[in-house]
Amino acid sequence: MIRAALIALLVLPLAAQTASKPAPPTEDATIERFRARAKARAVAPQAPLGAEERNIIRRFKEAKPSVVYVSAIVKGQDPRTLGIAKIPTGTGTGFVWDDWGHIVTNHHVITVEDKGLRIGEVQEVEVTLADGKTYKGRVIGVSFAYDIAVIQAFAPLKDMKAIPIGRSRDLLVGQSVLAIGNPFGLDHSLTKGVISALSRKIDTGYNSSILNAIQTDAAVNPGNSGGPLLDSGGRLVGM
Repeated sequence: MIRAALIALLVLPLAAQTASKPAPPTEDATIERFRARAKARAVAPQAPLGAEERNIIRRFKEAKPSVVYVSAIVKGQDPRTLGIAKIPTGTGTGFVWDDWGHIVTNHHVITVEDKGLRIGEVQEVEVTLADGKTYKGRVIGVSFAYDIAVIQAFAPLKDMKAIPIGRSRDLLVGQSVLAIGNPFGLDHSLTKGVISALSRKIDTGYNSSILNAIQTDAAVNPGNSGGPLLDSGGRLVGM
């Protein structure tokens, strides 16, 4: 009996002490408490852009109006309506070559393939300019050996800005280059690199090879095919 009474005396103060402790704050209460004390943070001063950065930004802005989005079109039967519909078979990038509406892109952008086998080129394409407007185009020339295609775009000539032209034969290993693309029509992208090597040979996968290709470490992503490669002066030196 005495032992039980001692245990009761020990337990009662412990229970009373535990009950007197405040309940731990909930997550919502903690968030509200911290939020009430929060203050707007000052923006750190921006460091001035370097000369190279300013040049890259300038060249990108200058070249952007000349870079377009190319979508190759074939006509087929819509399985839902059973009517004739336009079916995109390939997309890529292109650039305005001159003031007469000629667009240059890679040949494989407008190539129709079936199970990995080339079966021909499309004759109809759509060209989306930098302003977001889309126009009909037609393939008027191809170079299978160099993976190049020329498209006549039926867009207002005043809206088509020809890209400045340079010379690839003047390139030197180590010089800076810029690669511009319009992947999937998601607006323009820019990557920077250097000329890694010259006079490279590339197999096209169609029993032919491209000679005198330019190797660069500038990242070229899916959808960039046909985009221009520029030197630091913003001139076209490759694609």
